Amino acid sequence: CGLSKDKEELREELTKTTLVEKPKFDIKRFDFDYDGSVYVYNPNPSAYKKWVNNAEVKYWSESIDELKEFLVWLRAVANWQANESCGFHIHIKLTNEKLYSVLADLKFFKFFIAKYVEKYHDNEKYMKRLRSHWSSADIKSNAFLTKALRWDGEKYTHMRYKAVNFCSVNRYGTLEFRIMPYENDIDKLIDNIKFIVDTVN
Repeated sequence: CGLSKDKEELREELTKTTLVEKPKFDIKRFDFDYDGSVYVYNPNPSAYKKWVNNAEVKYWSESIDELKEFLVWLRAVANWQANESCGFHIHIKLTNEKLYSVLADLKFFKFFIAKYVEKYHDNEKYMKRLRSHWSSADIKSNAFLTKALRWDGEKYTHMRYKAVNFCSVNRYGTLEFRIMPYENDIDKLIDNIKFIVDTVN
């Protein structure tokens, strides 16, 4: 996304406290990086003298309500904006690690894609993600999914560019859903998270 604050400024905002109040968010769950494939133009150069056009902001929480609060906070303090160069990647962590192997099956992948199409079939912005190089829905074998699940982070880098990225399990301990497009509407972002959690459940 694009932001009017850099990494250190955001970290400082996250750690601010008052005498009667603890920090609103856990800084240990926050991460910030830069993505060379992202470019979001400054929407108002006269208002935002500083603008980070390729920010990759991450925040982890077990609470969807807290994630929403974080997005609201981030917009308030850093005016975040997204465009077509951005993706909205959602990582979920399963309580039972054995379930990752269960889900690494074409039946689940096809079931998820079918649910996605059912929900977003009349929204071209969402449907385009199925055809994108970065979030392809083209997986043809369980052998591919098994190999992705064992991804070592060095080989088969192209394997992660799928609607559901199983390479993430070995690297981060999470299942990554790369299929969601950019959104600037926070309620829609939260609805996307709920859709993925509900579909996996």
